[in-house]
Amino acid sequence: ALIGGAHTDSRFRRGMGGELSEEYDKVTSNVPLLAMLSGAQGNVIDVLNDFSSEIKPLNAAVAVGTAGLWVMSKGRVRR
Repeated sequence: ALIGGAHTDSRFRRGMGGELSEEYDKVTSNVPLLAMLSGAQGNVIDVLNDFSSEIKPLNAAVAVGTAGLWVMSKGRVRR
């Protein structure tokens, strides 16, 4: 995903297949949450508060539970 995102961004910067404005490029990152935690999108605390208000607790719980089950079953073959 990182390589694909970087490749797409480089194409868009050159005007090939899309558009990537300088303003948007400055406040985004190909690494999840990096732009938020680095302060590129403003005050880190305010940005994280805004982010947390958008998260649905049930969806987050399902995602964490699914990831946990996947990690616990890693290496086991089910037949």
